Amino acid sequence: SHAPAVNEWEATRPRLLAAGHLFTEAQVAWAVHHEMARTVEDVLARRLGLLFVDAQAALQAAPAVAAVMAQVLHKNNEWQAQQLTQFN
Repeated sequence: SHAPAVNEWEATRPRLLAAGHLFTEAQVAWAVHHEMARTVEDVLARRLGLLFVDAQAALQAAPAVAAVMAQVLHKNNEWQAQQLTQFN
């Protein structure tokens, strides 16, 4: 139901998160801003569902997800590393 709004965000964050899947950085930013996503696992499992569809792709996407989330949430590199450790 939020596709039109997310599509607008994609103009600024069009990069795909994982090969073979159409999930973008814009969807991560949207989940953080509008759906209260606060962890990499939350985004990849609950918001996008990528973890359940393709776990290997989710592992590959995790660093990009952490980077986008850190930027949106104003977190540092240590936070990103903790998120990746917890997710892996």
